[in-house]
Amino acid sequence: MRLGGVYALERLARDSATDSETIFEVLTAFVREHTRLSPREPSKDAVSADTQAALKVVGRTPRREEGFRLDFYNCGLNDANLAGGDFSEAMFYYSRLFGTSFSGANLNGTGLSFCRGRGVAFTFASARGAHFVNAEYKNGWFLAADLTDADFYGCDLSGSDFGRRYAEEGNPPIPPAVLRNARFTKAILKETNLRGVDLTTARGLTPEQLEEAITDKNTLMPERWGGGEDDFTNPACQQA
Repeated sequence: MRLGGVYALERLARDSATDSETIFEVLTAFVREHTRLSPREPSKDAVSADTQAALKVVGRTPRREEGFRLDFYNCGLNDANLAGGDFSEAMFYYSRLFGTSFSGANLNGTGLSFCRGRGVAFTFASARGAHFVNAEYKNGWFLAADLTDADFYGCDLSGSDFGRRYAEEGNPPIPPAVLRNARFTKAILKETNLRGVDLTTARGLTPEQLEEAITDKNTLMPERWGGGEDDFTNPACQQA
């Protein structure tokens, strides 16, 4: 019955511009209600089938209200499949993202700060200007993602993969992440794969950080070391 209700709301949102914002609010509230143990405690369980359906509907339904932001604060979106969806400008702050897939999703301007994630897939996603501030994304996948102007200030990226997959390694060649003007001030890059990555315009990197990362002869080092120390003051990420 809940699945039928979710898909009925999708049809209504597509047919009625005046109701679409309300329907998005209903669906995101449904996701929050079913992925939290308390208002500020994300669930550790995998998402249920009806919650997954709501996420799929939200991600593939056009949003007509300019400036409307999807609210997924403090959600436990473990093993959720958000691949290919439009979650631009969405707010995932303080969420638990274990095994979550954002592959090929639109994450431009999305708030992914203060989250805890393991094995999160961002491959081929467009995450221009996305925020990963003071989050934890260990053993994640960022191959071929567009991370132009993304902010990884203080983010723990240990074991994550940004680097090129070379054909000689037995894998099909996949381009590295695009990190044009991305900020890595105080980011943790222990065993982070940066092979073949262009870091020439990346901000905030230090030689000490890259000593802990995995690089190769095709990794392009920053033109300028350090910098990017300005405080992160986006008011949207402040916990209510």
